[in-house]
Amino acid sequence: MRIFASLTVLAGFIFPLGSAIAQDTTEIVQTSLGAVQGEVVDGVENFYGIPFAAPPVGELRWAPPQAAKRWEGVRPATDFAPSCSQRDGLDAPRSENEDCLYLNVQRPAGTAAKANLPVLVYIHGGGFFNGSANVENLEKLVRDNNIVGIAINYRLGSLGFLAHPALTAAAGESGNYAFMDQQAALRWVQENAASFGGDPKAVTIAGESAGGNSVCVQMVTPGSKGLFSKVILQSSRCGGSPPVGKAEQTGEKLAAELNCTGSNDEILACLRAKPVAELLAAKTVTTERATGTAFLPTDPLVALQNGDFTKVPVLVGSQSDEGRSMIIDWRKKHIPEYDREGYIKFVRDRFGEDADAVLNVWPWPSDATRYTGTYLVASLRYANTATGLGQCATNDMTNVFAKHAPTFAYLFSHQSGPGWFPVEGYVWGASHATDLAYLMPKRPSPGVNSNEFGPAERQISDEMVRYWGAFIKNGNPAVEGQVAWPAYTAGSGPILSIRGPADAVPIPMAALRSSYNCEFSAYLATK
Repeated sequence: MRIFASLTVLAGFIFPLGSAIAQDTTEIVQTSLGAVQGEVVDGVENFYGIPFAAPPVGELRWAPPQAAKRWEGVRPATDFAPSCSQRDGLDAPRSENEDCLYLNVQRPAGTAAKANLPVLVYIHGGGFFNGSANVENLEKLVRDNNIVGIAINYRLGSLGFLAHPALTAAAGESGNYAFMDQQAALRWVQENAASFGGDPKAVTIAGESAGGNSVCVQMVTPGSKGLFSKVILQSSRCGGSPPVGKAEQTGEKLAAELNCTGSNDEILACLRAKPVAELLAAKTVTTERATGTAFLPTDPLVALQNGDFTKVPVLVGSQSDEGRSMIIDWRKKHIPEYDREGYIKFVRDRFGEDADAVLNVWPWPSDATRYTGTYLVASLRYANTATGLGQCATNDMTNVFAKHAPTFAYLFSHQSGPGWFPVEGYVWGASHATDLAYLMPKRPSPGVNSNEFGPAERQISDEMVRYWGAFIKNGNPAVEGQVAWPAYTAGSGPILSIRGPADAVPIPMAALRSSYNCEFSAYLATK
C-alpha cells in the first residue's frame, strides 16, 4: 500500500489533494509492448507512464515518432513519466527531458479486458509550449461515467514544431512533430484500448485551448481518419497555420540564433547536438503548425470550411470571460488595472483609425469599478473572429461543424466560483481554463482550485461531468433529470449557457453574437 502525500508542488505552488490512498495493485494488463501493473486509488485503476513511442532523441529529434521497444516482465505503472521539455510554466514545471512520449490510463476499478467501455483520450493544453498529461487527472470523468480515460504527452515548443529546409530536404517534410506524436498515441489506443477494457471503436478525443486546437488538426489530417468517433473542443481555435515555407523561415531564424550554419547535414548535426537547455533559452521559439505538407495538407480552419474533415459528433464551447485569466501575470499574482484614460489609450494604441468605433461598441460605463478597464481590455484582446479564443470565433467554428455533423455547443458562464487567486473586488467570472477544474476536480494547477468549491460549484461539477460523460458514451449530452441540451443548428443555435447549479439555459445564436459584438469583431479581424 502506497500513501500519497496530501500536498503536491507544481511550478512553485502547493495544492492540497486530500489523502488519497493506494488501496491495492491492479491486475496485470498485457499491452502490445509488454505487461504493466498499476494501482487502485479511490475506485479508479491508474496506469502511469506507459510508452507509446520511442524516445525522440539523437537522430529521432525532429523526426516522426518511432515504435517503442518491447520490455520483458511486468513494467510498474505507478509513477508518472517525465513531462516533455519545456520552460517553467503554468501547468508544469521546467523539464529538459526529451524522453517523454508516454501516456496515462485510468479505468474504473474492476474493469475487465474487452469490457468495451467508451474511451476518452485527452490532449493537454498549454499553448504548445507548456503542459503535461500528468496534470490531466480524469478520475471523476472515469469513475462517474464508467469510461476509460487516457491522457497523452507530446513534444512541445521548438522540439515539437521546428520546420527547417534542412529537415525537409532530409525527410520530405518538416514540422508538426507534436501532432504526429498525438497521432501515434491514438494508434496505440487502437491497439491497446481493449486490453484495458476500452472499445477502440468508441474513442472520443478531447482537449482544451492548445489541446482543442490539436483536436482540430487530428480532424483534418489524413492519417488520423478512423482513429476516433467523437470530439470535444474547449476554448480553442482551429485557424492560424502558416504554409511550411513560412514556418521554415522561423526555423532558419532559430538555427542562426544557435549558430548552426553550413550545409544541410551540418545544420542538422549542429541542431541535434544542442543541449535542451540551450534550445529552451533561445529567443526564437516556434509552435507554428506547418501546412502544405503530407501530414497537414491544408490549414485546419480552411479544411473545416471546405467540409474536408472527419465528420463525427462534436461538443464545442468556450468560457464567457476567456480573457480575464489570460490578462494576468500569474507568476507575480498581478492583475493590470486601467482607469478611463488608460483604457482609451489602450484602444487608440491598438486600433488606430478604428478606435472611435471600438469605443462606441465597448464604451466606458458610468458605473465603472476598479477593474472595469481590466474586463474591457480582456474582452478586446480576444475580439477576433479569425483566430481568437473567444466566443465569436468559437461560434464561427460551431456553425461550420454543425453543417456537417451532430454538434452541441456550450458557454460556461458561472460567475461566482473561485478565481486563480484571491483579489478583492476582481470578478474572475468564467475565464480561460476555468471549466477544467469542474470536469477534473483533482487537476493540480495554479488556476482554479476545486478545494475552494462551495456546494454550488460541486453541483455544477457533477452536472458537467454527467453531460460530458453522456456525450462520450452516446454522441449526445442528454442526461435524464438535467436541463435538456439541444443539438446546434447552423445559423440559429442554440448554445447551452451553463450558469449555475441546475441553471443551464439554451440561448439563440443571435443573442450570443449580439452580446459579444461578433459582427463588429468580424470587421476588426479584417483590419
